[in-house]
Amino acid sequence: MEGESMRAVFEKWFVRYKVDVVFAGHVHAYERSYRVSNIHYNVSSGDRYPAADESAPVYITVGDGGNQEGLAGRFRDPQPQYSAFREASYGHSTLEIKNRTHAIYHWNRNDDGKKVPIDSFVLHNQYWGRNLRRKKIEEASSDECCWLGFKLLTIFQELQKLFQVTDNISRTPEAISRCIRQD
Repeated sequence: MEGESMRAVFEKWFVRYKVDVVFAGHVHAYERSYRVSNIHYNVSSGDRYPAADESAPVYITVGDGGNQEGLAGRFRDPQPQYSAFREASYGHSTLEIKNRTHAIYHWNRNDDGKKVPIDSFVLHNQYWGRNLRRKKIEEASSDECCWLGFKLLTIFQELQKLFQVTDNISRTPEAISRCIRQD
């Protein structure tokens, strides 16, 4: 995971404040992790590697577009267990915020000539998806609700606060639409 020192420093805050996605750059490739953390690491525990943690963010490295130095050729293998998808290709990402609880993320490879996302998943905003918070939102005015649900966190200059990721789901447009309508 690129930005390992950044992750180690900020991870306790990411987990505590329910940060769901962290975007970073620099390495000339694309990678998306599962929800992992290593907040319990210390010298005596010996737990050096990130472990599955539903309260942790997904880390996305998108440093593959626009670089002049070339791609990170040795980035693909071996792929660590915490990595959901990893590829050293030129590409770009899109994030479609559908409503206060759902968004769709896509990564497209640019150098294969296909206009099909190679990596896609639905983000579920854990913070605003809980029943208690929904009840409070319903009591608030609709204008205020539109802006309360999402806080973006970028590593380039800001932190972005987003959603919970659900892996292992059907990624067809119909399945994604059904998922969003259920909210």
